[in-house]
Amino acid sequence: MAIIAVCGSNSDIETARAHGATDVLMLPFEANIVRQRLRALIRLGMLRGEAGATAPSRPLCLLGIGVDPALVAAHGSDGSACVPMDNAALVHAAQGHFDAFLIGCQPAAQASTLLRQLRAIDRVRTTPAMVVVGAGQQAAIESIFAAGAVDQIAGDASGDEFALRLGAICERKDLLAALQARSQNHQSVNGLDTATGLQGADFCRRPSKARPPAWPHRASRYR
Repeated sequence: MAIIAVCGSNSDIETARAHGATDVLMLPFEANIVRQRLRALIRLGMLRGEAGATAPSRPLCLLGIGVDPALVAAHGSDGSACVPMDNAALVHAAQGHFDAFLIGCQPAAQASTLLRQLRAIDRVRTTPAMVVVGAGQQAAIESIFAAGAVDQIAGDASGDEFALRLGAICERKDLLAALQARSQNHQSVNGLDTATGLQGADFCRRPSKARPPAWPHRASRYR
């Protein structure tokens, strides 16, 4: 589940944390080849730059949990809903068909607990969640990141920027799904993988014990 925290001021954008690299490095790759992983990170960065370049092609169906209903009405489609931050919200989230969640941060401990509970539900594990943090609540950012947040945005951002960020986290969800599928079936693709940039033939090939010389002037030692 991709999570993005919304902060109360533009200055908080400077502390936004990069994400995506860890997702690649932590995947269960069989081949521990640095070159291949660097190529995957480069490709991932290119795709993340493309994701969010345009707003979503259709209105997103949002579930607001403990947020102002006007926020959900302004950015969600007709099927969007808003519920209090309690156990009923988990049931509503698991039974509905939502593109993303808008989760309030009051109190922060309850929001963090709710995020962890959402991540434990298989049906909505990959549904992106945007955590709305108002002005004066910057102290709660760390606990929200610990619960799974990966980015942040100013709470007073424009509607267009809000739509772009929602589109970006939905794109990221699809990208991570492609990465996971690719890592779980190494033999399925023969050639360059479009999601990670990894070469299919090299993806499951283990490094050879007989490594080439590191420098040309040392080549005589291997002859």
